[in-house]
Amino acid sequence: MWRDIFLWNRDNVVTFIEAYERSLSQLKQLIRVGDATGIEKELERARQEREKLSTRLERLRIAHHMASLTITPGRPLQGTISVPGDKSITHRAIILTALANGVSTVARYCRGEDCLNTMRAFQALGIRIDESVEELRVYGKGLWGLTEPSGPIDCGNSGTGIRLLTGLLAGQDFLRY
Repeated sequence: MWRDIFLWNRDNVVTFIEAYERSLSQLKQLIRVGDATGIEKELERARQEREKLSTRLERLRIAHHMASLTITPGRPLQGTISVPGDKSITHRAIILTALANGVSTVARYCRGEDCLNTMRAFQALGIRIDESVEELRVYGKGLWGLTEPSGPIDCGNSGTGIRLLTGLLAGQDFLRY
């Protein structure tokens, strides 16, 4: 999970790490040159930040035991965050784009094993899917454009994938026993 969060938010995470490194570098320089006043200011700033955090945590602890919680405004939170793709939505996006006519793009998809198994299942059913880390390009063939697979379709441990595929494939006329 953390890997995906870091990768989807790489620009923001790297920016934060770089700011932290600059702050450490400045503190290191203050220590190196023996700037006692600068060191004291930096330590005081850190103490104030810890105190603010401690006060907020104490308010939350007290509020946890109360019926209501009052949140006081803090400084503005600014930035952009991207969340990893959703597994449930990714399964459905692959299925629906495979059944559509034409090329579709699924961006920010879930790269979990279950979703990749659903993608492979549709590839086995004759759907071209170009995969990159950022997106899937699905070349849909319409509702009746699926082709009979040459072997068993392996959904791995994906309960969602097998349930959705079972309903879809039950209506196809290419699977005969």
